[in-house]
Amino acid sequence: MPAAKVATDTVAKVRAEWKVLRASAIAVVCFLIGAGATACGDDTNDTSTMKAPTSSENVASTIPADEQVDLQFRAVLKDLPAGTSTVEGLEPDQVVLTDTDGQSLLLGPVLLEGAVFESAEAQPDPQGEYWQVVPVFRSGAQGIDGFNKVAEQCYSAAPTCPATAGGPGRIAMVLNGEVVTAAAINTPSFDRESIAIAGGFSEETARSIAKGLTGQAS
Repeated sequence: MPAAKVATDTVAKVRAEWKVLRASAIAVVCFLIGAGATACGDDTNDTSTMKAPTSSENVASTIPADEQVDLQFRAVLKDLPAGTSTVEGLEPDQVVLTDTDGQSLLLGPVLLEGAVFESAEAQPDPQGEYWQVVPVFRSGAQGIDGFNKVAEQCYSAAPTCPATAGGPGRIAMVLNGEVVTAAAINTPSFDRESIAIAGGFSEETARSIAKGLTGQAS
């Protein structure tokens, strides 16, 4: 199956599961570093979470560095009314996309893209009920170093990644043209193995996300 098809199916599954979770829980969008240093931004409309991974069985998908992956990281410039598809004065390198909860977002230029992950694993969530995705960034400029440059911009609320909703800048992860998650950055740098993505995923969805992030066919 082509990578684009895997990514499209992945986003559809994530949307369906997050819609259910939204009705029953209020989540926090978080990045947790190492043994517990926390960087979180409250978002009552987003059930996605990015946090420190826990150990589990290895179900990784590993890909070569030249694999074509339709994955972008863009700064969230502004929250827009739901249903907004464009804005006046939209720059050529800006886009308006909708997140998993139907919130329209004005996103800035691509800050990092392509096969930035070396692998991605589907693991049982520490709570035991759901599954999570634990990606590992590649080393170097096309991996963790590139991501940390983006993180620094958002952490410092630079013009390329301005503060939104009274907090630090936010990074949107866009997979095949769809926003998978948009998280506030409350720390300037990360280890390449320090992030986990959780959203109440089933095992099947978590595995699909892992493959989608690495451009793998199912």
